[in-house]
Amino acid sequence: MLRRGTCHALHGDNAAADVLFRKTMNTAQRQRFRLIEAKAAGNIGNLRIRTAEYDDAVRWLRRSEDLMTGIAAGATRARNLGRLGWCYYLLGDYERALQVLSEAEALMRELDLAGDHWIVLQNLGRTLQGLGDHARAGQSYARAAAIAESLENREGSAQALADIQAARAALAFERGNYSEATFRAEEALRIQAAHQLPTERQRTLLLLGEIWERREEWSQAARFYNQVIGLSTAESDPVWGAYAGLARLHARAHRPAEAEAAYRQAFALMDRSLAQLQEPEHQLPFIAKMARFYGNYVDF
Repeated sequence: MLRRGTCHALHGDNAAADVLFRKTMNTAQRQRFRLIEAKAAGNIGNLRIRTAEYDDAVRWLRRSEDLMTGIAAGATRARNLGRLGWCYYLLGDYERALQVLSEAEALMRELDLAGDHWIVLQNLGRTLQGLGDHARAGQSYARAAAIAESLENREGSAQALADIQAARAALAFERGNYSEATFRAEEALRIQAAHQLPTERQRTLLLLGEIWERREEWSQAARFYNQVIGLSTAESDPVWGAYAGLARLHARAHRPAEAEAAYRQAFALMDRSLAQLQEPEHQLPFIAKMARFYGNYVDF
């Protein structure tokens, strides 16, 4: 039943997968198979990540963690922690993300889980970057790239390297190296488009918009921001980032009505995402992440 649910999830049928994972949990609970119950709860958490419901994903992943207490569940626990850390990162709780991802990374290194290890190292790099520790972020990306290059699955390796290129592009952008940032982001975008990875592509397009805006190439920046908005995915963060970017461009071009409309679009999406968060501990870092957009609006 657990594996059937996984097959449905891999085919993109989240509703059918959710039903089977819940049935698995109920059956495993009655028969006292805690590891199976924990795996099913973790899989529901992963479904919530796919639909960008990170607040709910944290609840399911924590439930899975609780169920694994006191039982041997090395690989399952390592993957769970990796997903949990990613959720904390996306919710803007970098301190907690760092703690959880560091634990996941140590476990994956110990268990030699190369296929997942590079993902955790990449997300650890993103978290360190968010905390302003660029040196350690760069080291984490380099380790992730070395593992990704060694993967036997060529398609998986290509996708891994695309993600790492995008992460390194963001780091170069923060350091003010716009030429390197542009080169790495464009390479990531090429691979993401070839392998049909819309969510990852959307984030890279947003980054390219921000790079070209910083390079004062306004028409190029607007082109990328509009591509982000036109690409339909479950993620709302890149879309409101793109609307905010367009608002800045309109304001710079002395088009206040268009700037106001774009800011309103951005804030509507932010408010919708905030309304989906039930836990105050997730709401607070999310609000902090929104603050810089409000700061830009106040300046406008």
